[in-house]
Amino acid sequence: MKRISLNVIDYGINDINTKWWKQIMSVFLKPGSDFEIRCWKDEKEEIEKALRFGKLNEAEKSKNEISINGNLTEKMIQEILAEPKPNDYDKWIDFFTINIQDNFCSAHYGTEIYIYDLTDRDVEIIKQIILPIHDFFSFGVFDIDKD
Repeated sequence: MKRISLNVIDYGINDINTKWWKQIMSVFLKPGSDFEIRCWKDEKEEIEKALRFGKLNEAEKSKNEISINGNLTEKMIQEILAEPKPNDYDKWIDFFTINIQDNFCSAHYGTEIYIYDLTDRDVEIIKQIILPIHDFFSFGVFDIDKD
């Protein structure tokens, strides 16, 4: 199994391709998967949006972040993939972090993606998505040691 680390290093990508994030997400968002959305406590609109999809995690005691948990639905997936890119130059989604199960993380508003437990085929899918724009990323594929 493999893991991927994908980080935006050149925000000039905004002038060329803003769809790469949704293309990757469309591969890994599956109905029924557990999710966690994390927002900063002062992001009121984003928190309201996330609460449409899940419930506040009352056990989370972070000083600065809110955690919302639930299960991915087809409706949620469609909304995330249909959402326009935020106007902020360096954001691909309104949520600070989206974790799916324990093997997918879109962090820092989509500028960092970490995916675990990938097959060689999964890795090739990601490579094909970013191939035309690979110079805008720091991209690594790593073997996962199984104990």
